[in-house]
Amino acid sequence: MNSLNDCIVFSNSNFIETIKSIISDPEVVNGFAQQSSLFGSLPNFGNEHPPKNSAVFLLLKLEENDLKIIYIKRPAYNGVHSSQIAFPGGKCEEQDPSLLGTAYRETFEEIGVPNSQIEYIGELSQVFVTASNFIIYPFVGILKPNFEFTIDKNEVDYVLEVSCSDILKEDSKRMVSVTVQGVAFDVFAYLYKNEMIWGATAKITHQFELVVRKALELLGNTATQKA
Repeated sequence: MNSLNDCIVFSNSNFIETIKSIISDPEVVNGFAQQSSLFGSLPNFGNEHPPKNSAVFLLLKLEENDLKIIYIKRPAYNGVHSSQIAFPGGKCEEQDPSLLGTAYRETFEEIGVPNSQIEYIGELSQVFVTASNFIIYPFVGILKPNFEFTIDKNEVDYVLEVSCSDILKEDSKRMVSVTVQGVAFDVFAYLYKNEMIWGATAKITHQFELVVRKALELLGNTATQKA
């Protein structure tokens, strides 16, 4: 049998149901979050105010024998998240009915996906972003087939689709040096082609990687790997 580092063929019928079952168990999800927190965090940069709430969608795109995660590339601007890879989402507004409502609204505003095109399947554990003083609540959804993104170029440079098999590869993960507010730090990151996924987005991705690995374990890998 091939290792998890090889190309994985995902069985969409059973695999998604297994993922749903895993993330419906808060104890399991919290355990994954604790493992992801071992990568450490940046200092709080002197934040004196209570953190603000935000929400993102980790969207999954089903393709034949593949499952892709949808990321966005932030445009360059004068801010701490300039040019970073992120999930669609943003801060909670007063008109939002809930944090999930925030994720839906922001996803529609940024990449044009309406609520009707997302099947909500659960949530992962919250992540605190020290640089911007936000708590991020990550929700997981499945994008309905054949949807074309409509990008708000003020908020999104482009959409990045990454196969789950790529986040499982050990050589895609490493510690890298980044500079935040003029100070260099070593952080955990995923490397994909010419992009680097780090910070809160990497922690959320790692939580979901552990979900995927658990699903593969429960399915015995037999239906999900290329021979």
